[in-house]
This record gives sequence, structure tokens and C-alpha cells, in this order.
Amino acid sequence: MRHVRQPEDEGLIEKILKLAEQHVTIVAHVIRLGCGRATAYRTVDRLRKERRLRSAGRVVMNTAGPPVRAFCNGWKPKRDQLRHEILTTDFLLGYPTAEIVRGWDVDPHIRPDATMQLDGITYHIETDTGSESFRRIEKRQKVYSHVNDFVLYVALSERRLQGLIRHSQQIQRIALFTTLERAIADPRGEIWQDCDGRTASI
Repeated sequence: MRHVRQPEDEGLIEKILKLAEQHVTIVAHVIRLGCGRATAYRTVDRLRKERRLRSAGRVVMNTAGPPVRAFCNGWKPKRDQLRHEILTTDFLLGYPTAEIVRGWDVDPHIRPDATMQLDGITYHIETDTGSESFRRIEKRQKVYSHVNDFVLYVALSERRLQGLIRHSQQIQRIALFTTLERAIADPRGEIWQDCDGRTASI
């Protein structure tokens, strides 16, 4: 029997396509739009077969789980950066009212993972997976020396977060730090910490 699309299907499809235009997306992100797991998988699979979602490849997100397929219609992310890009999406979805710039459209002089404008304030996002040495991070921070916007570091663990704080003194006036877990749980809460230990919300 041929599937007849319901009106709510079109609404979900529109949201998924908008999501994939702006972000590197996996099914877990579609579920965060408010639909059930089965509906998310079914709709994404349909859009993939109709070539309305462009596959960016598969990636293992954690050691316990199987590879997941990522999609992105807005630009072509590098395969070796897929996990990094997906984690950045995990963070950004907590701020649905923000204006977000990603991919090839970010400022080429500083090249953050993403830039978002929220409540009139600009934030440059640096998702930290722990793969870079602190020396390399300190070298990269030099591009922010003349930037007045905030830099948000999103770490995957508390230990890594504390290490980032210790090695970010050269940009302490603009840097804020949190973990991805906190950001997903309470994106608007007082989850951010500066180099002096003070907390803040955005």
C-alpha cells in the first residue's frame, strides 16, 4: 500500500530539511525536534532515498555504539571532522532562537566551529573533543587577540574544561567554558565559567 503523507509529515520534513541545511545532522537531532524515534528514522530514510538529504558519511560517536549516518545539505563537511561537527550541532540545538553561521560561511580569519548571535550578542563556538594539545590551542587562540566577541569553549569532560581554563589566559577577557553535558541539560542556565572561576549564563 502506498504511503499517504499526512499534513504533520510535511511540517516535520520542512524542519528536517532546514536542520540539515544549517547543521551536520543525525537522527538523534531529528528526535530533538519533538518526534518519536520510529518517525524520525522513517522520515530521514525516506528523505535520503528521495535524495533530499545528502549523506555526509558514517561515524562512530562512542565506543559502545554502532556508526551513525550524518547528513548535511548546506556544505560538505570533512569526513574526519564528522564527530566534531555532530557534537557542535548537539550544543547549538540548545539555542533555537540564535542566528547561526557554520561551515564555509564562518569568518575565514578566525575560523571558529560556529558563530551564533543570541539576544544581540555574538559568540564564537569552539567545540573541544580533547584531540588537540594545549600548546596547539594556545597557538590558535592568537587569532582571537583582536576580537571583542565572546569565545565559548565546550568541553566533553570537567577535567578537560579545567585544562582549557588554565591554558586560555591570553583570551581570558572574552572566554567562557562549559561541558557539553551541562549545555544540553540547561543551555540557558548559569553553566558558564570564566578564567577567574566566576559563573555566568548566556
